[in-house]
Amino acid sequence: MNSRSSKLTIYGAAALLLGVFAIAAGVLAGPEFAIPIVILAALVVGFLMLNGLLARRSLARHGGHAGAAQADGDDALPAAHVIPDDRPLGDTAEAHDEISPHDLPKGSPARRAAEAQAARRSGTTRGNRNGAAGGRVLEAEEPAH
Repeated sequence: MNSRSSKLTIYGAAALLLGVFAIAAGVLAGPEFAIPIVILAALVVGFLMLNGLLARRSLARHGGHAGAAQADGDDALPAAHVIPDDRPLGDTAEAHDEISPHDLPKGSPARRAAEAQAARRSGTTRGNRNGAAGGRVLEAEEPAH
């Protein structure tokens, strides 16, 4: 599914859901109760379209490069949340990989692995090359002299 069809699906689903709510409110409670839901539907669809416009403008300013658009702190409107990227939902480039073994439950196998890594490094870990899948332990970067 490409980006355009997924946006149309989201817009259509939001409009359809709120349209069903408006019809149900009009039938069950009276037409005066459908009007606020129609107004809400217009606001929701308008918000989705505005986010799409912000994303397109921000990407166009940075030559279509999502990383550059997200890293730009000089935008008048924050648009990093609408820039598509390959990260899973909730992941962020600003999150650090260092954890303390105390961040994990006592019985967790991950805690034992974190304790083994932290024993070699002043109480924290640098994470693994492949994230939670394991892999080679990341070493600290040496400061430039």
